[in-house]
Amino acid sequence: MVNYLLSYAIIKPPPCGKLQHKGADVMNQLQEIIPRYLEFCRTQKRLDEKTLKAYRIDLRQFAEYVSTDRSLEVSEISREMLECYIAIMHREYKPKT
Repeated sequence: MVNYLLSYAIIKPPPCGKLQHKGADVMNQLQEIIPRYLEFCRTQKRLDEKTLKAYRIDLRQFAEYVSTDRSLEVSEISREMLECYIAIMHREYKPKT
């Protein structure tokens, strides 16, 4: 689910319109995209508030992860970056047995 969420939120333009800020840093771009995507999830997909909260946290953490590369544009975020991020999160939060 997280893979689909991040793929949709970052790679596809949000339903409210296209966002293109040449030279703007990725964190600022994502701070515009994420609330619009969450609003789409709330109104169109009718997701529960707890689910939206989890999505908000996941997307904020992903934004922090990709914002370490100041030369990166949102349009350059790839599926491979998403998969790498998800793999890192799985390793970090793997249940201890």
